[in-house]
Amino acid sequence: MATVGSADTQGLVKMNSKMVNLGGDIYWNDLVTVADGKSDDATRALAIAALGLVREQAFEKPLERWLTDPSPAIRSSATILLADFSDMATQDRLNKLATDPNTEVRVSAALSIGFGQQASNVSVLSKLLGDDDAKVRRAAMMSLLSFSPKDDSIAAIFKANLENQEFTPLFLLALAARIPHSIWMAL
Repeated sequence: MATVGSADTQGLVKMNSKMVNLGGDIYWNDLVTVADGKSDDATRALAIAALGLVREQAFEKPLERWLTDPSPAIRSSATILLADFSDMATQDRLNKLATDPNTEVRVSAALSIGFGQQASNVSVLSKLLGDDDAKVRRAAMMSLLSFSPKDDSIAAIFKANLENQEFTPLFLLALAARIPHSIWMAL
């Protein structure tokens, strides 16, 4: 997650934001057919996951269906794919996915926000930091850490959660990144 976002993590190279999925570009039509087919849920979810970084507008309608599929595996894969479609990744939609009864869908909602890097959706991550499930809280934390702490709205969430021992060390380090290098050198 640290290579995707706007946070500057020492020792890590940033992911190329123009990266494409060559196999998905070639076979996206077949993958959509499998995802909409009669295969088992795991195969259908894998086909959806294989569509990541394709960003083909033609499967926005199927994505709408997959986000409300009865299968949690399908909803989870579709939620991650939502990161590739900023116009569809609205705060309302992500809030709804963040309250899904299935843990994996809520984890995917948190990760999708980090992958999509839309700062307007970080309030959803703030809510997910309080989820009952530790997996969801960790995913929200990782996604939040992918955003730059120099953004005041991100820093505010870090500060608001400093009392929570689960996040304190990482959020404190992220906030320390806001301090200019020259000040650190003077210490």
